[in-house]
Amino acid sequence: MEDRQTRTLTLENGVGLEIIDRTRKLAESSLKPLPDRRGTRAAFGDIWVVSLLVRARVDVAGALKGAEGPTPAEAAAVLGPSVEWEKELVRNLVHEGEKEKKRAEVEKDLETLLAYLKKPSFVKKLVVSEYERATGKPRPRFPGTRPPRRR
Repeated sequence: MEDRQTRTLTLENGVGLEIIDRTRKLAESSLKPLPDRRGTRAAFGDIWVVSLLVRARVDVAGALKGAEGPTPAEAAAVLGPSVEWEKELVRNLVHEGEKEKKRAEVEKDLETLLAYLKKPSFVKKLVVSEYERATGKPRPRFPGTRPPRRR
C-alpha cells in the first residue's frame, strides 16, 4: 500500500513537517464466530498496523545563525542545504475493534512529539549532531551545560 500524506506543517522555528499516515491491514481475520453459553462470540476482526511517519526538514544555514560551533557555510558544505529527521509512531497487531482507540493514542504521541519539535533548540541541536556524525568532530558545548565527568 502506498503512503498517504495526511498533513504538511511549518513550525514557528522553521521546521518543515510532513506527517504521513502509514496505517495498513496486516492480516485478515480467519476466525469464525465460536459458540459459547450465550450464543456466539464475535471474532476480533482483521489485524492492523497503526502508523504515522513524521519527517522534519531543517534549513542548515538558518539553524546555525548566531550559534557556537560550525559556521553555517562549513555545515552546509558537509550536510547540504537541509537536514532531514524521521520518527515513526507505531502500534502493531491492532484488532479491528481497537483501531480507532490506538489511532487516538498515536495522535496523542504526535502532539507530544510536536511540542519537542517546536523548541527553538531542536533545530540547532539536530544540525550540530548531524555535522558531528558526518565529520567525526566533537560537538561544541551549548551554554548552560556542563561537560561530562571523567573518571
